[in-house]
Amino acid sequence: MAIEYGNSPVYITGIRYRLRTGAPLAKDPSPVSDDFIIHTFMAECSRMEMFQYTDHLDASEDFRAQGGDLISANYKRLEINTGKGFSGSRVYNPDFIDEEIVSNCSNKGGSLK
Repeated sequence: MAIEYGNSPVYITGIRYRLRTGAPLAKDPSPVSDDFIIHTFMAECSRMEMFQYTDHLDASEDFRAQGGDLISANYKRLEINTGKGFSGSRVYNPDFIDEEIVSNCSNKGGSLK
């Protein structure tokens, strides 16, 4: 993580994990069932960057629909001396990984390895 201002962005890089699932299905078809099954299929692992400061906004060509590597980006203008700075985040295209990596640490306090 760099801590510089000016033309250099200040950011933190992280990883976002998302378990891919279908709609929950009731184990018992009665209307009062509170027992459900969730079918999972793979997981997503996306790199994200959270910007404390940048003076660059991503162009349309940087996003997946236009052939780039970004899924989303969100920025807000900072009120600093020049008025040209932004803070925000961006998320890159995911890699698909084995769902066991995510589900093994979800409710067990484990770590992602």
